[in-house]
Amino acid sequence: MAITKATTVDRMEVITRGSEWIVRVSYFDTFDDSEDSEPAVVAERQVALMSKTEVLDSDGNKSYIDTDITKQDSTVQSVCNLLWGR
Repeated sequence: MAITKATTVDRMEVITRGSEWIVRVSYFDTFDDSEDSEPAVVAERQVALMSKTEVLDSDGNKSYIDTDITKQDSTVQSVCNLLWGR
């Protein structure tokens, strides 16, 4: 059994909340086992990306760091970097 996963971007939306640019991405994940005759399974997932991510330290203090987008599709990264001035 050799299941493979392929991910494609279905659509991207840029929205604003106040002065914040938010990028919403819909992905299609296709899972297939090339060793069987069953059709591939397709799952849709959505991600909302904001320029900053809230983190809490061990004392419960909030701070904000740049959102890590390195695992996103390269086109999504380009759009985020353009909007967020990175």
